[in-house]
Amino acid sequence: MPTPVLAIDIGGSKSIVAVCTTDGGILESIRADRPNGKDAFWIRDSIFNRVETLKENHPETFRQIEHCGIGFGGPVRDNKPVVSIHIKGWEEIDLCAEVEARYGLPSCMENDGITQALGEHTYGAGKGRSSLIFANLGTGYGGGVIEDGKPRLGDGGFAGHFGHVCVVPNGRLCPCGNRGCAEAYCSGTGIGERAREAAASGDPAAKPLADRIARLPEGAGAGPVLLELAREGDPFSLALVEGTLELLSLALSAGVNILDIRLIVIGGGAGIGLAPWFPQLEEKVKARSLSLCREGLEVRLAGLGINTVLLGAVALCGLRLK
Repeated sequence: MPTPVLAIDIGGSKSIVAVCTTDGGILESIRADRPNGKDAFWIRDSIFNRVETLKENHPETFRQIEHCGIGFGGPVRDNKPVVSIHIKGWEEIDLCAEVEARYGLPSCMENDGITQALGEHTYGAGKGRSSLIFANLGTGYGGGVIEDGKPRLGDGGFAGHFGHVCVVPNGRLCPCGNRGCAEAYCSGTGIGERAREAAASGDPAAKPLADRIARLPEGAGAGPVLLELAREGDPFSLALVEGTLELLSLALSAGVNILDIRLIVIGGGAGIGLAPWFPQLEEKVKARSLSLCREGLEVRLAGLGINTVLLGAVALCGLRLK
């Protein structure tokens, strides 16, 4: 029989609290966006308010919950954030301990790249496979590795950051502080920044892209526009997408060559946008991988959508809190 689990997804701009089940079901989820200027303590209080709402809405089910799993948008060690990348204050909050104190639920936390990888491995595009490399192409380029059914964490707990493989030596500045990382080129943010720069280049071939970007609302990302034009067949936009695939294949093939893992699952908004070109990406990754590692190599789109972190948190409980 599937059992209910309290699952929490904490990102930089939003958080989601849900009652899920161990068979991959979601009974109810409640999302809240973080208003500008609000810190981690506001998010913590908002999370507990929504847990109370779930408890009121599903009293009988809530009484059956035995565990809480949390996916956090930043580095995590020993079930606590190591550094708060997006929002100040998380270093001062032990959310797992607070959940246990309030509700008597043993709790565990991991970074959202690893929880997403677990979710896709257990319930999504990687179900039935022993290992996978997960890449989340969104605001950044997060990820995680599942090897023989378990997360590969490394000595410090931070393994799987293929978004920080250098693909252009001395290239664009990455938010991590290094230059030339795949994240700086292949994340949704990186794709959008490169689209704007190309549109402003003065190249006559860039005019369709420049015109489309000029109509965007202030602050809107340019990546979706680039991908839309590429899907329509615009040669200039297609060339930019081709360049993105080349750089992305460098980072992904590094993972294949190091780990001999032959399933790559890609999610995130930019990942979804690039999905029409996954067959080309797969061929590029194969071409850059050792011949011994090519057989059976696949690139798949993530299957769980916005629920990847939540269901990964459920799977995390199964590993950590048995």
